[in-house]
Amino acid sequence: MWSRAISIALFFATQVLLSTSIFSQEALVSLEETAPAELCPSCKSLNFLVKPGKQTIHLTEAPKVESVLLGGERKSVQGFTAQWVGEQKPREIKITLDTKELVLSGTYDIYLNLQPKSNAEAPRLKLQIFHPAPKIAPIPKLILDRTYYFIGISADSNPEVFLDEISQKSNLSNLKINKVGNASIGALPIGGSLQILNPPQEMTAGQREKINYRIANNFDLGTASGTMKIQSAEVIDPLGTFDFEVRSHVHWLYIGLTIAIGLFCSYFLKVHLQQRLELDQARLDARRLLDRIAAEELLHADTVFTNAYRTQLNLLNTALNGTNPTDINNAKTALDTAWRTALQDLTKRHQDQLDALDKLGDITKLDWPVPPTVSAPIVAARAALVQVVTLIERDDLAQAQTQRQQAVLDLGADVLHAALAWQNAVIQIVDNLQHNPNGISKSTSEALAKPAQDLVVSLTKISANTSMATPEQIQQSLSDIRLERLLVRQFVDWLVRTIKTEMSTAESLIEMANLSGWNAAKFAMLPNAVDAFIVFLDSTVDNPDPVAM
Repeated sequence: MWSRAISIALFFATQVLLSTSIFSQEALVSLEETAPAELCPSCKSLNFLVKPGKQTIHLTEAPKVESVLLGGERKSVQGFTAQWVGEQKPREIKITLDTKELVLSGTYDIYLNLQPKSNAEAPRLKLQIFHPAPKIAPIPKLILDRTYYFIGISADSNPEVFLDEISQKSNLSNLKINKVGNASIGALPIGGSLQILNPPQEMTAGQREKINYRIANNFDLGTASGTMKIQSAEVIDPLGTFDFEVRSHVHWLYIGLTIAIGLFCSYFLKVHLQQRLELDQARLDARRLLDRIAAEELLHADTVFTNAYRTQLNLLNTALNGTNPTDINNAKTALDTAWRTALQDLTKRHQDQLDALDKLGDITKLDWPVPPTVSAPIVAARAALVQVVTLIERDDLAQAQTQRQQAVLDLGADVLHAALAWQNAVIQIVDNLQHNPNGISKSTSEALAKPAQDLVVSLTKISANTSMATPEQIQQSLSDIRLERLLVRQFVDWLVRTIKTEMSTAESLIEMANLSGWNAAKFAMLPNAVDAFIVFLDSTVDNPDPVAM
């Protein structure tokens, strides 16, 4: 029983709470008319009829405009105010408007906080204001006539053009009348345009204004057409457009005067100016050739090239001081022929120098398998060739030839000197091996005689009389030295193998003999001496040193 009573009590308490919550969310007032209020052209404020709700409203507490929206775009509310109208209970809400924020046509949503101080959480009241879009009367095509009397002198017709606002519901502000693209004659754009003079900035609803204009810039003969668009701050798209045509033609006096001037100019050109034109043309052609030759000279340092046509160039400069176009043309032709011939000869000599340089390059670009003292001059020659290449590139061919030839002579002399010194050193060492055989067994000394004799004979390919004045001769000598070095290498390798075999055999025999009184400690020093001697023999191939023998 007690549980049933408690349940009934809880039910009634819940209903009371729900009714209180619903009452608290009920709107303080509601609009008599839900349709948007239309904004008139001169309105600074609007009154909205309201129906009071169940809650008490403090009329001394003015509503607050919290937000003004146009299609989701928020406007500034600083210029908007609201107030209650009615003494005992609210009958109207007066909204003072900031018309600068309501310029654009459309429906504005205004949200009011009816009791911002005493009941700030109460539901907002939404008002709507509709700003009608302005309209203008269609403007017929503007047809203008332009008559040309003479160059720069013309007369234009100027029909009147009026702009009429016909909606009578909206003002126009920030008016602009601009062109749509360029005017054109057919598909050809032109520079002429219709220029609006002091266009009206503001217009009230239903007002008519005259549009002052003029034709600006040049219009070619014929019928040119264009389009103008009219815009205002109240709408995004243009209010409208109108077309214009400019029909340009010349006066018949202009045609006659043009013919007369043309006849006079024709006579003057044929009789008086023809010779002047021929002289100017001859001088122009001659100066073009001189400029071209001067530019070409900067690219070539070869004096043979410039001297080849110097006489003809001086003759042309002398002819340019005169007034006879025939003399100028003849001198120009002679210079052009001599200059082109010299240029062809320069090209051939340039290629000859490159070919000669390539022959020397065939030597210096290789790493020859010759002794280092012989290859050192080749490395030095590479550096010299870099300077020769630079000289050839700027066509300083005489200096390039001198330095190239000197490089060949220096390379030949250095290679010959190094080769003779190397041969002589090797021969001395081979001779010492034969005639001072201390440390070499009798059998090895006997076996050494024939290879040593053959080697000495082969080391005679280069002599003091060997000519090395050309790249071909130097290349042949380097090939000979390479072969001689190979023979020295073979001789040394044979001798090293022979000594190693003999040493190995001696060690085996001594070990098996088990000699009494044998000095093993002294014999143990022998391998190191043999190894040092082998190192010396190996160095003989590239760096023979008779003193170290």
